[in-house]
Amino acid sequence: MVARVEPGDDSRWIVSIWQGDTCVKTLRRRFQLLMEAHARADEAVSELYAHECGAPGCGEWQKERAVTG
Repeated sequence: MVARVEPGDDSRWIVSIWQGDTCVKTLRRRFQLLMEAHARADEAVSELYAHECGAPGCGEWQKERAVTG
């Protein structure tokens, strides 16, 4: 699963959760900080995909990279 946060055209952040090529959840909300949008995206993934992370956590936010084959 991949969580994405993108700016909307109406001063909102769009949080979307993807499983492969399928968007499984989208949230539109106003956030003061991008970090708040990231935190909400993390929560949304946790709600959809119950799991346990190791001590350092599940991973860091990274810029999306194009995948070429």
